[in-house]
Amino acid sequence: MQGNGDYGNLEKQPVEKYLDDIATIKDLLVKQERKSIIEPWAFISWSVLIFAGSVIQFILAGTLDPGYEFFIYALWLPLVVIAALLETVAWARSVRRRKLPITATTNVTLLHVLLVLSGGLIVLLFILLNLDGYRYLPPFVCAGSAVMVTAMSGVTRAKLYLLGELLFLGAVALLLLDLHGPVVDLSTGLCISAVFLAGRFLYGAYLDREG
Repeated sequence: MQGNGDYGNLEKQPVEKYLDDIATIKDLLVKQERKSIIEPWAFISWSVLIFAGSVIQFILAGTLDPGYEFFIYALWLPLVVIAALLETVAWARSVRRRKLPITATTNVTLLHVLLVLSGGLIVLLFILLNLDGYRYLPPFVCAGSAVMVTAMSGVTRAKLYLLGELLFLGAVALLLLDLHGPVVDLSTGLCISAVFLAGRFLYGAYLDREG
């Protein structure tokens, strides 16, 4: 009787081992699917483009003074397009390298965040420009960057919302103090650039911890 019991245990052990292996593989696949697909250098690209745009705008405002409409459509719009192209290339490379399907949780979440965020900011900017609210562009850009960074916090699972809170406080300060002008525009741009640069290191530290 004892021998039959030992034989039964031997039969159960391989089955339990296979079930454990399947559970482990499933857990790894879920983690891989949910792993962030945003590259750390994407934060650097945003930081560099914002820094360059802020400096160029400050120089042109002090010499040619073409107006905010020129800066928005001839300077910042092309820079945003360049940044979007860089983000798309980084996303495609990351997806191909990790062999993730387009319908993966991370991809779907990122797509929805970008669509809603971009659409909302475009609508708000359109309203602001039609109200001749150019003096409110610095706090608007600061608040928009705060929303973007905070949204990236949800996608990447890094504590980027801390930087978003700093930008939001900056936007509130600009509104309350009613600050505007070329120097304010430059200072706002440089601060946002610094925040994105800090986001790269914060996100990089998170990736190192997660392995």
